[in-house]
Amino acid sequence: MRTFLKTLSRRSALAARASTLLALAVCLGCSSGSDESGNGGGQVAIAPLSREPTSRGVTFDSAQLSLALVSLEACAADTATLNARNFPIELLHQPAPHVIFVSAVTDYCSVGVDLAPAGASDLLPDLQGYTVLFRGTRADGAAFELKSTLNTSFVFESGTLLAADKLVVGVDLEQWLSDVDLDAATTTDDVALVDADDNPEQLAAFDAAARSAFALYEDTNGDGALSDSELTPVATAAAATTE
Repeated sequence: MRTFLKTLSRRSALAARASTLLALAVCLGCSSGSDESGNGGGQVAIAPLSREPTSRGVTFDSAQLSLALVSLEACAADTATLNARNFPIELLHQPAPHVIFVSAVTDYCSVGVDLAPAGASDLLPDLQGYTVLFRGTRADGAAFELKSTLNTSFVFESGTLLAADKLVVGVDLEQWLSDVDLDAATTTDDVALVDADDNPEQLAAFDAAARSAFALYEDTNGDGALSDSELTPVATAAAATTE
């Protein structure tokens, strides 16, 4: 079995080259098997529920995540799980970054996602050593930068067959920041820093909210985005472990 990560360039030829390197890196990290028929398998995209400012006036310029693992698990217990490992993404990229899993297996009931600090990468070099790197502006117009080294795992289990070619792991940025008071965060050089050294209590609130910020959705019309009618999760995190 093979998996491929597809992502497009963001702004320049350099980003396009980095995207190609990323796809190769994921492929090299995948398990292989003798069953490589393309009649089954699936696709898992990762996208924000909204790119608009939050209700508190927080605007995102960039939202980088380090995905240590994205997995697609078949309903049959004796079928190998499909895995893609170790790649960073820009969550706000359009079209959404996604993993394509190639297999003869057609029935899937579970998706797994692990977040962990990123290794060195030409694609998103600023993310190295971090799991999350958010940059933007808060309500008063001041810039903010949030860095987290969160380690956490999610399993999205469904009681029915998943539409494996239309799956989206949706990230609710509003919910993830719901307990983070960026307006109260102290600034350094006019930037509100939230990390292990600066405003650590806000970082702790951010890390604690991760589980409620992720869910599995179905892109029913296959347009690569989640519309209002598609914002009902098909599965929420059945289990999550956080370090």
